[in-house]
Amino acid sequence: MAFLHSRISLVADVYQQKLKDGIVYSNTASSSGFTSTLINAANTETKGLEMELKATLIKSRAVTWNVGINYTHIQSDVISINGNLQSINVGGNSYAVVGHPYPVIETSDWTRDPQGQVIVDPVTGNPTEDPNLKVEGNANPTDLLGLTTTVSWNHFTLSATADYRGGYKVFNSLGQTMDFTGISLTSAITGRQRFVFPNSVIDEGGGKYVKNTNITTDDADYNFWGGSYLNVGSNYVTSGSFWKLREVVLRYDFPKKWYSKVKVFQDISFALSGRNLIMLRPKTNVWSDPEFNDDTSNAVGTNSVNESPPTRIFSATLSLTF
Repeated sequence: MAFLHSRISLVADVYQQKLKDGIVYSNTASSSGFTSTLINAANTETKGLEMELKATLIKSRAVTWNVGINYTHIQSDVISINGNLQSINVGGNSYAVVGHPYPVIETSDWTRDPQGQVIVDPVTGNPTEDPNLKVEGNANPTDLLGLTTTVSWNHFTLSATADYRGGYKVFNSLGQTMDFTGISLTSAITGRQRFVFPNSVIDEGGGKYVKNTNITTDDADYNFWGGSYLNVGSNYVTSGSFWKLREVVLRYDFPKKWYSKVKVFQDISFALSGRNLIMLRPKTNVWSDPEFNDDTSNAVGTNSVNESPPTRIFSATLSLTF
């Protein structure tokens, strides 16, 4: 749809897609001589909504101001897995699980009471690990929002791009490495002194749980942070949501009268730009950029020390068009 002589336009798409026998990498026993194999296993259904709104807010002889907003919502669910399987590992902590989005982060967690409080050992005060893996959340963003704006005045043009990703989780393996080496904020938060594990309870049997107020962990040094705590993956799963100011560019187009006598040039411009200038993420994610991924396989949603840290990029560009 378009309005006011196309000063405002809206494009919207809705789609549904079903995939049968999708090809995925699945981990396999190393005794076979391989660590992973390609299989036709996943049967999924994806539904999506895409919208784009563009508008020219100001259009005069001297000033033009354009803005754009685009939004995407994606929901991809695993309908079934060949062989009547309920889940398969597709790499790292990523799994295809029937009845859940594809893929999800599935990892270990503490044993909890019905209210979600961690159950600790009544003698050692240490939290107990649940022997069963738990689904912690979708590993792909479900909501994507992009914002663009461009303002032109005489020979100057200022443009900016920002975006949002949300509705998913990320496994911060980087945090595990930092806890293992003892250089993380978490490992020093109690000053290496024994402490009462937060939000913990004691199981008194018969479905009765009592809040733990005085039984401290038997260790708060390497054996705890680099051992039992590090082995529980849910400690490192956080929201993957973020806002980013992707790019800001200020360009100046030189007046043609300045170089019209030089027949070689058609256009000359100079631009200053900055990329990845601002990133806003939840306080729970104290580690790194949620977009960083350990590799390019199906094992999305995991970061590690294998990536370079996020960087800001500044540049100046002189463009000559012949």
